[in-house]
Amino acid sequence: MKGFNLSKWALEHPALTRYLMVVLMVFGIAAYFQLGQDEDPPFTFRAMVVRTYWPGATAQQVAEQVTDKLERTLQEVPFADKIRSYSKPGESQIIFQIKDYSKPADVPNVWYTVRKKIGDIRYTLPQGVQGPFFNDEFGDVFGVIYALDAPGFTPAEIKRFADDVRQQLLRVPYVAKVEQFGVQDEKIFVEIPQKKLAQMGLDLGAVLGQLGQENAVENAGTLQSPLDVFQIRIGGQFDTEADLKAMPIRGSSGQQFKLGDIANITRGYVDPPTVKVHHQGKEVIGLGVSMAKGGDIIQLGKALQTATARIEKTLPAGVSLVQVQDQPKAVSRSVGEFVRVLIEAVLIVLVVSFVSLGLHKGGRYGWYVDVRPGLVVAITIPLVLAMTFLAMDYWGIGLHKISLGSLIIALGLLVDDAIIAVEMMVRKLEEGYDKMHAATFAYDVTAMPMLTGTLITAVGFLPIGLAKSTVGEYTFAIFAVTAASLVISWVVSVYFVPYLGTRLLKAPPHAVDFGAPHELFDGPFGWFFRATGGVPVDRSSRHNMVEQAVAVFALEDEFLLAMAPEGTRQRVDKLKTGFWHIAHAAGVPIIMAGLDFGRKEVRFSGPFPATDEVADMQRVMAFFRDVQGKPVAEYWHDMKFWWPHNEAIIATLLAWHITGDAKYAQWHQQVHDWSFAHFPDPQHGEWFGYLHRNGTPSSTLKGNLWKSFFHHPRALWMCWLLLTEESQG
Repeated sequence: MKGFNLSKWALEHPALTRYLMVVLMVFGIAAYFQLGQDEDPPFTFRAMVVRTYWPGATAQQVAEQVTDKLERTLQEVPFADKIRSYSKPGESQIIFQIKDYSKPADVPNVWYTVRKKIGDIRYTLPQGVQGPFFNDEFGDVFGVIYALDAPGFTPAEIKRFADDVRQQLLRVPYVAKVEQFGVQDEKIFVEIPQKKLAQMGLDLGAVLGQLGQENAVENAGTLQSPLDVFQIRIGGQFDTEADLKAMPIRGSSGQQFKLGDIANITRGYVDPPTVKVHHQGKEVIGLGVSMAKGGDIIQLGKALQTATARIEKTLPAGVSLVQVQDQPKAVSRSVGEFVRVLIEAVLIVLVVSFVSLGLHKGGRYGWYVDVRPGLVVAITIPLVLAMTFLAMDYWGIGLHKISLGSLIIALGLLVDDAIIAVEMMVRKLEEGYDKMHAATFAYDVTAMPMLTGTLITAVGFLPIGLAKSTVGEYTFAIFAVTAASLVISWVVSVYFVPYLGTRLLKAPPHAVDFGAPHELFDGPFGWFFRATGGVPVDRSSRHNMVEQAVAVFALEDEFLLAMAPEGTRQRVDKLKTGFWHIAHAAGVPIIMAGLDFGRKEVRFSGPFPATDEVADMQRVMAFFRDVQGKPVAEYWHDMKFWWPHNEAIIATLLAWHITGDAKYAQWHQQVHDWSFAHFPDPQHGEWFGYLHRNGTPSSTLKGNLWKSFFHHPRALWMCWLLLTEESQG
């Protein structure tokens, strides 16, 4: 990635970088505590149950006159997928499912359409049909269930207690719905023996008709007053069993009876009961609490504990409210297990990072661990997680099994970019780069490959994120959390890691003033150099080279030190003795190697110990005396020489002097300006003897000792004479 360097920009604006790091960390931690916690992610049920009752009808009548009509209407509903129906005597049940790819936001509109279309055909159903009744609330999960136990109280009294508890629970935060289970509805049973009807000459249908007329609820109009409008209703409704017993019954012959004279009137309960709930062997009423969508089940559990403690104080003596199901506790335990696994995974990654990045050969015990590179990675992990929590809060993804599992999956991947960036910085610091250049070099070389790898990994989870189904809705957090954490890890590795590296990383001792050019350590040969045990040493004046080399030999069981003494650039008659002192102090033999270009062979001497400096150096010089070195390379095609430029300065000025043609004066000026701009040594002033065609010195050699007295002074003298003559003429 050429051009803009994000790492360099971050290092040039350290205050902003630190500010963003602290702010993102703080906001990320705050977002974590704002995330809702639940056992499973929320998803939308795409099914509805339509139930219709027709008392007295056969199964075939229900199927032909009710179920078929409703099915044909449901087929016209948008996104209709599957319709399953069941018809039995007096009852019709239809299970209506819509397409799995329908958007969650469209589902409420679909249910509204169902109710509207069936409501439009309601008049076509047979008389006496009850319903249809709709149920689309299959997503309600009762996370907390209570058992209301009231021994010695009637079912009606227990129901009043349950209603009071329900009202108080509905006021608790995060509570969306409270359902009662096992409630026994009261009924008035009127039993009229056929024998009495026959004795008194009464007809059962006539008695029932009189009973319905007497207990009718009818509106008799309104009364307008200056202050208000009053509703007028017909009296006669039964409030108690005594009122029902006193109801007059007119026989066919005109005589009157009381209903209590011919019937047994008792108050009872629906038998058989619809639902019965038992807890600890005792019949109770269950209260199921459903959490609002997007709520925090843990916070709901805490709020319910406070509320139930307050409610229990208001209940009569002997009445208890016992918690049967505690999903908040189960979710807390489940989330806690995932968090513990996440922490363990973080610790494992940190240990591996500390060892892999900081383990070095050397030190007192042969190996040592530099914790600084691992510390950089350790800081990036909570930073990436904090920024991921911000993204989860933005997308409305809470903490549940899917999202936490995704974090564990992404944990091993999100540190890859940081490890690569840190490793590259450490490598370049070992090669002698300063911290700024090491950090920016890592961006130039690794930013695009890291981004490509990150995006490819994130794209691998894309099918899960794009799946338009209930399963896709359930598992969307896998894609969202993983992709977000990976992309964020790349941003952190190229923006924050270089800053942390410049603050925490320390250049290794051998890289402080290593004299070799950094290209020596570039791949692929630089990697081979390190892999084969190469040990660079500090060549600064404050360090003793002999002592460093001897220390390396003392630490290694096997070590080969290859040295190229003077004579590699030009012939010398005397060698420095540093290599001999290293061999002598370390107690290792000397082996000489010569590249004989004349004979086209590589010559090796036998190993010999360093015992006598004078004798050993004579032996070394004798070995190299007849080794033919490489001939001097001629670079005439790529060189500019100092003396032709001197002669060209004179020649062009003479041509102008003789001919008077201005072009020669122009050529003279061009040659003169270029020569004096490139040939002189900026430090000492002497002319370099040889330049490349681009004007850079190809050799540090200056102009020939004898020729310089001829060419260069003569050029200056001749030009001065010619110009003086021209000015006087």
